[in-house]
Amino acid sequence: MKHTYPVQIENMDADAFKMLAEQKQELLQLLSAGTASDRINGVVHLIDHIQDTAVDQCELPEDLVFPRVELPPQGSKIEPYSAEALEEEYGYWTEHPNFVHEDWRHDISQGDTLQGYWSWVESCVQNQLDELNNLSLEELPLRINDDTLCPEAQEHLKHLLEGKNEA
Repeated sequence: MKHTYPVQIENMDADAFKMLAEQKQELLQLLSAGTASDRINGVVHLIDHIQDTAVDQCELPEDLVFPRVELPPQGSKIEPYSAEALEEEYGYWTEHPNFVHEDWRHDISQGDTLQGYWSWVESCVQNQLDELNNLSLEELPLRINDDTLCPEAQEHLKHLLEGKNEA
């Protein structure tokens, strides 16, 4: 049984094949790039380029072109305690010191979350930040030596206390 594809191989010239091979190599390099944000941005830009090439060089009809993905501007900051930032800080294959894989799996098994690991960590960190934000100025110093606070919440507590001392 012969499969048909939107691009007939016989319609592609040697230059188009070479360009696709180069783009494949570029994609592999992008997938091993530095941060998750760098990888995503690079891959999306490459997909746009491949799409343009497919329309121009391989004579694909315009209606086969997928909509562009809108990315945040280059160099824009990610939220400091977002899942992406936490993954970059601790590493994809590691775990957060306070919110470990075992606890995440337990929450999944109990039906308490459907989130992926780093999104779950982001929620846990945010819960601690919210808890600190809801404390009175008098209660904040009582949490200084609280070893249940994650590093992000400890840092946030320092900022809250510095703000209190400046007021």
